[in-house]
Amino acid sequence: MQKLKYLIFLLFNLAYKDGKPDESNAPYFNSVIVLVVFQYFILFIALASLNSFIAFTGFFDGPLTIEIRGQIIAAMALLVFVNYYFFVKKKYFDRLYNEFKDAAMNTKRNRRIGYACFILYWVIVFIAIGNLKRWLS
Repeated sequence: MQKLKYLIFLLFNLAYKDGKPDESNAPYFNSVIVLVVFQYFILFIALASLNSFIAFTGFFDGPLTIEIRGQIIAAMALLVFVNYYFFVKKKYFDRLYNEFKDAAMNTKRNRRIGYACFILYWVIVFIAIGNLKRWLS
């Protein structure tokens, strides 16, 4: 759990810039949006995999209609609301920042490893989404 918290800290600190954010940047909101995108892709892959074994929704069958796009927008809005409340209103980003800013684990080497993990995550997600239909049929 500590490593996952550290990755969330790195994600937030990428926008927060060690307590010196840009004037035009909104580090809290930007971090929440990136977290929501991470969560949505994981949720999408999990639901598509589950749908191949238990046909519980017509979401993955057929073309993207207005109704399905509305469901996607509603799911994203719900994720944004929940994450914004938890990370910003409950000040979880601030707690993580205070916990890790002077921690022994917050070294330049560990930051590079964390950023490499983020890049690897995106590569795996794009490969998984690209091959999802072929794997699950």
